[in-house]
Amino acid sequence: MTPTTTPTLTPPRWQRAAAFQAPASPPATRSLAVAPETVAVVVGGEEPQAVLESGETLPLRWALPYHAELVPGDVVQVLRQGPRCYVIGVLRCARGLRLLLADDAQLRGYRLRLRGDRGLKLSTADLRIRARQLSYDATEISERLGGAVRRVLGRLTIRARNARTIVAGEHHTRAKQRRGVGAESHRLDGGLVQFGQ
Repeated sequence: MTPTTTPTLTPPRWQRAAAFQAPASPPATRSLAVAPETVAVVVGGEEPQAVLESGETLPLRWALPYHAELVPGDVVQVLRQGPRCYVIGVLRCARGLRLLLADDAQLRGYRLRLRGDRGLKLSTADLRIRARQLSYDATEISERLGGAVRRVLGRLTIRARNARTIVAGEHHTRAKQRRGVGAESHRLDGGLVQFGQ
């Protein structure tokens, strides 16, 4: 009696190609669990730390492109991730807010306004203002300069109700042509007045 054999069923070629080209399952990624937003109070130390509402004290990291110089008593908004907290906002400052930018920064908008209710101070090594038209309105202007050079390509016009110039040393004025007109009078005072070529 001839033994019977079970035939081997070979899948079609397109099924074998599909099975061979099937993409592998994506690698497992580590879960980055982030807690909801919470409010924390900054405390002192070698590095900024915050006391959460739960009473825990955790170190602070910044999640923003800029940093603020935090001091004890500041209230910040943070996101907690494991043993660390990431600052996403400053709610209240104990001694004022000071922003620190690690790299070059640019503010750009259709119209920008800087307003200080009690004052605005700019302090820098080099300040340059480039504008098509510059105008300012002030009740009083006080300037203290180590030296000044003003170059005007066109005409310089100064209009004032009254004007007075006080120079402690010598005062030299040089022009190709000069004219002084007094509508009512023109007076020159001095211990010595000289006219010459």
